[in-house]
Amino acid sequence: MKKLLLSLVAVLGLSFGVQAAQTENVSIETMGWSYNATYSYADGIGTITITSNWGQASTGWDPVLDWSKYSKVTVVIESYANDWGKFYIKAKGDDAPTIEKEFGTITSQTEVSLDLTLDATVASGVYQLAIQGKSKDDVIKISKIYLTEAVEYAEGVNLTYDEWGNISASQFDGYSDDAKVVFTYNTTGTLTKGSGEDEVSVVGWGTGSISSWLAADNSKVAVCDVPVKALGDNTISLTIAELKEALAFEGEWGKGIYWNMYSQGNSTSTRVSAVIYEVKDTSTPVIEVNSDVEVVATEYYSVSGVVSVTPQKGINIVKETLSDGSIRTRKLIVK
Repeated sequence: MKKLLLSLVAVLGLSFGVQAAQTENVSIETMGWSYNATYSYADGIGTITITSNWGQASTGWDPVLDWSKYSKVTVVIESYANDWGKFYIKAKGDDAPTIEKEFGTITSQTEVSLDLTLDATVASGVYQLAIQGKSKDDVIKISKIYLTEAVEYAEGVNLTYDEWGNISASQFDGYSDDAKVVFTYNTTGTLTKGSGEDEVSVVGWGTGSISSWLAADNSKVAVCDVPVKALGDNTISLTIAELKEALAFEGEWGKGIYWNMYSQGNSTSTRVSAVIYEVKDTSTPVIEVNSDVEVVATEYYSVSGVVSVTPQKGINIVKETLSDGSIRTRKLIVK
């Protein structure tokens, strides 16, 4: 009797076949480097207090560390009372590249992650990790920094946006929290600097923002500012987990992400693409199924376990009951 090999996403329980990525902690007890800031550590909490107009606490390694086997580094911030902060890692050298993420007011625990796949030079030669504040007497409390092992992503899907940069929330349906969205934008012109020879480029402060859609009372959920430090293509990467609060917010025109760009200094930045990448299924169970049997019933499940009679947009787990009484499952992606 003819046999057919079928690769399964899961053997329905409903355990979706994306394996959990392993993590490794980075010590926060040794953040001894500082600039215009003091740092203390007690009872699992690191406290950064800014002592001037801006400052930071950081830790560093010489020789540098190779984090190329990891996909991201995450800082868990317990609280921050100001409206702007920054988390970054840097390669060695005065003009070395950085990977960075800005954050705003945090009144409860939140995670801010850096996508290590955005710059191989930084990921393979990490010299400094820093958390930065804005103003004198700012206090940033952190409880953990950890690395996540690299995962493989499936082929990207382009998101559609209108002339203002609006992306409907429905385009994110069915994706896991670990899926990532990479926003690419192109900067032209010149990077205007301040009067001081060593001042950071004005454009480096941000050239736009990502937020939820605006509500009738002008309220919204801010996700992040969009930084630019070079001419040409620039990118920022956000996971669905980081976008989730904004995607759930009901604006005046519904739910969605607003990708705002504007000119700054002598530079102009324009949107190039927004691409979403789902974590690739890494499960490998294979069973033999009799090819002579027929499918007698089919059910569709979302990744959260909600059942439906027809496939929905995004990722579906298909449960098929066969004529011999056995059950098989597979993954179906509807775009």
